[in-house]
Amino acid sequence: MVLPEELGASADGPLERVAAEIYAGLGPALRQANAMDFDDLLLFPLTLFAEHPSVSHTGSAVSITCWWTNSRIPTPPSTGS
Repeated sequence: MVLPEELGASADGPLERVAAEIYAGLGPALRQANAMDFDDLLLFPLTLFAEHPSVSHTGSAVSITCWWTNSRIPTPPSTGS
């Protein structure tokens, strides 16, 4: 995973600089919306367990996994066309 700072430092052209600026704003925007992108969904539990080792021994990981695998993503109703 490339951090926004690393992307900005390695940007060679104007398009890469604009992408780096947008990417730098993504993290704060997601936090403000109390949202996560796919990478966050994968990395957050690892960060949580590394920072709070006792959490990984409580069975919470099993509960989260069961919830995630049993959740259904809502789909919009069919328009019939």
